[in-house]
Amino acid sequence: MEWTGALSSAVALLPEGPRRRALAALDQLPDRIGLLDFRTVVPTMAALDVGRQLNLLAAEALAAALLLDADVLVATDAPLIRQGAARLGLTYRITVT
Repeated sequence: MEWTGALSSAVALLPEGPRRRALAALDQLPDRIGLLDFRTVVPTMAALDVGRQLNLLAAEALAAALLLDADVLVATDAPLIRQGAARLGLTYRITVT
């Protein structure tokens, strides 16, 4: 398996035991965590018009917020998502953990 993303690369660096537990936890998400069907999300992503090209992560985050009538919460500032949220009238907040 190739680990290329920032989060997946961090998981790849974990010792084998914690890495296996982290991946197993993702396979068994609690019922309170839901996933949107991509057949719904992708058309919304494709229709977004925020005045500039979005990467897939930004487009998915903004489309999900629109579909769920939700705020956009991020751990660190993401200018592309922040600007897109402002253009779409979505609330954008940086959370501190």
